[in-house]
Amino acid sequence: MGVSRFVLCAAVFGISAFLCGCSGDDDGVSSGLIQSGVSLAGADVLVDGQSVANLTIQSGSGSSTLFTATLTDPADRDRIHQVQMDYPAHSSTGMMDHRSTVVMYDDGTHGDPHPGDGTYCYLDTDGHIGPHGDGCPDGEYTYGFHGEDTSGHETNWLECRVTVQ
Repeated sequence: MGVSRFVLCAAVFGISAFLCGCSGDDDGVSSGLIQSGVSLAGADVLVDGQSVANLTIQSGSGSSTLFTATLTDPADRDRIHQVQMDYPAHSSTGMMDHRSTVVMYDDGTHGDPHPGDGTYCYLDTDGHIGPHGDGCPDGEYTYGFHGEDTSGHETNWLECRVTVQ
């Protein structure tokens, strides 16, 4: 890839991550897997429809949290096997030391308003994942978004952070 094309791609990725309020991984490779040709352009955490990525919110701020991850090229949707979100497990007694994963959807379910558009969604209405609701303990929540293509190669990772106080 020529230098000018590389710089353009890096600029587009950086702007996309900035606009969505989330950041990507440093080297584009995670977990030792070969990097996929499919990539995520942005991710977001929305409480009651408002982006809270990289913000501090009050506990009990809303009734639901929608997590989104958007492919760079929506046409790549056919090449994606799965998009996932890695999140910190929490309970009403505080933050827990382990993380869990949920599958995200681009099929009109789980909070996805537009099936097949390349934006994968997961809607948390009961407060077990998202930083909303009165039972959410104070702390910093980091949500990691990534995908896997149909060949088993991992996409880039994007992270969104939300602080609850």
